[in-house]
Amino acid sequence: MFVFGGWSLRRGAIKAGKVENVDAEMIALQCRETRFAGYGAAVLSSARNVIYQDLTEAHRILKDRDVPILALFGTEDDVIPLPCAMRLREVNRTAQIIEVEGAGHALVTTHFKQVNAAILAFLRD
Repeated sequence: MFVFGGWSLRRGAIKAGKVENVDAEMIALQCRETRFAGYGAAVLSSARNVIYQDLTEAHRILKDRDVPILALFGTEDDVIPLPCAMRLREVNRTAQIIEVEGAGHALVTTHFKQVNAAILAFLRD
């Protein structure tokens, strides 16, 4: 990650951005972020400590403490696919899960209107 991570992340952002029709300016901003100190370390930490970990117990604790959960999933996301939403639903039936139709992993940039509306509605509730 420390030798080739930034390059790899930029290449991935450009490729995914083109596939998901992300605005070129947004892709450029994402690529610029990979140059910030700590960015690669944060991505590596996520991979080591969150993405590939079983968080069942953490979600049970959140449910037991009545912490409201909103999870947005893109129906075309190949990084965090819809079966993950179903797994969350199994663990925490109180979690609000929204499927953003046609969205891939870049849903916050490609479907920002739906994402923002969902977050604002969740916060109002």
